[in-house]
Amino acid sequence: GVQVACAGTLAQARRQLETGPSPDVALVDLGLPDGSGVDLIRRLAVEHPRCVIVVTTLFGDDGHVFPALRAGAHGYLLGQFLDARHNHRTDGYGGDLDGRLRPLLDVVEGVRAATGPDFQLGVRLTPEGTGISLEEGVETARRLLDSDLLDHLDMSLWDVFMRPRTGADGLLIEHFARLPRRRTALGVAGGVLSAADARWCLEQGADFVTVGTGAILHHDFAARALADPDFRVRERPVSREDLRAESVGEAFLDYLAAGWDDLVA
Repeated sequence: GVQVACAGTLAQARRQLETGPSPDVALVDLGLPDGSGVDLIRRLAVEHPRCVIVVTTLFGDDGHVFPALRAGAHGYLLGQFLDARHNHRTDGYGGDLDGRLRPLLDVVEGVRAATGPDFQLGVRLTPEGTGISLEEGVETARRLLDSDLLDHLDMSLWDVFMRPRTGADGLLIEHFARLPRRRTALGVAGGVLSAADARWCLEQGADFVTVGTGAILHHDFAARALADPDFRVRERPVSREDLRAESVGEAFLDYLAAGWDDLVA
């Protein structure tokens, strides 16, 4: 038979590795509440070299992908299916975009069917890069919006002000903000560091804005942005004490310090 073990935190996962059987497959989220899944991946790679390590996470940018792969991960689960460079499966789940998109749509449909209409369901999508062309990213977003299965679709743009890497016209945000939608809200993320940045995203047609670094630097970023139209995050890098004052935990501090020397002094 198959034995499945679940852990909601890095500490729980470590305890299971100490007391349980050696895993054959591990699905690891990078954004654990008490630390980085990269630390768990490193331990799995050293102590359980036969274990297949697959990352399941919201983070699809190079800053998260490559550290995970260097630590020993074998790939991103749904992201691998979307990657046109490597997904050449012939079983209906690879090849053209219809096939590569099928696993994501199957998962979304399955979760919605299991949870019902009152459950908040969203997808975060990296719409360009890592084997996804701009044209396919736009088509993927369009199909997800048209499905009416999601409450929100969050576009991880890396930088909301950037132009497409492929040299296409306009800004990257414009290619997605103009997509029609009915019940699904469209969000954007990437380099939003001020109230003005957030307003600009909404003016481009986004329904909401996701804030990452800004919310690490200021836990009350949203309240500050609403209260002060000129609000902008503090200069970086900042000290560990500054981040502790924003309720950033020690494990996450270590993770940030190891990967972002322009953020933590």
